[in-house]
Parts: sequence; structure tokens; C-alpha cells
Amino acid sequence: FPYPVVAVVQFGTRLIGSENVTVLPVSNLQKTVITFLTPLDEPSLSQVVVYPKSCPKCGKSISFPFILRNSNQPEIVKPIPSAGQRYPGPGVFDWVRLIKFPSAH
Repeated sequence: FPYPVVAVVQFGTRLIGSENVTVLPVSNLQKTVITFLTPLDEPSLSQVVVYPKSCPKCGKSISFPFILRNSNQPEIVKPIPSAGQRYPGPGVFDWVRLIKFPSAH
């Protein structure tokens, strides 16, 4: 990816507005670091394509799959357990803390 550059981000079939795409100052000739805001949309899997604004069809684009998740879905709170008891006794269990869990459950 060329540097310096004005980057364009295409999220699925939608272009992300240039005000929501930033080429970070840590970028250099070896790497270009970009941040962008995702569109407000339903949770889904989208293909993201990033390319230089000056050269959209010159083969200097990158693409990757991106999973857009619902920001209201429950999340595990750190520390996230990485192991548990192998043979817990009756009534013994490891705790997992969640946020954004529906109050109706």
C-alpha cells in the first residue's frame, strides 16, 4: 500500500466517508496504519476493501473479511477464564462475568 496516501474504505458495497477514515501518523514506507468507523448496520459478515484514493483500480488494494457484531450483545468481562476445573464436584463451577446481559433472563 503506497505511503503517504489518502485511503478509501469500502465496507461491503458501502463507501465509508473520508471523515471516518484516518491514516495514522505512525505510518511509513513499510506499513500504512489505518483506522475507520464501521457503518451502523445489522450484524453480518462483510468484505472490507481498502485502496488509495488516487488509484482505485491499480492493484494496490487490500481486502479482508470483517464481522460486524451487535454492540448490545453480552460481553465477557476480564479476566476471561482460560481454563477451568477438570472434574468439578457437584455444585462447583467456574465464574464467568458478563456485561450487557438482558435483564429478562
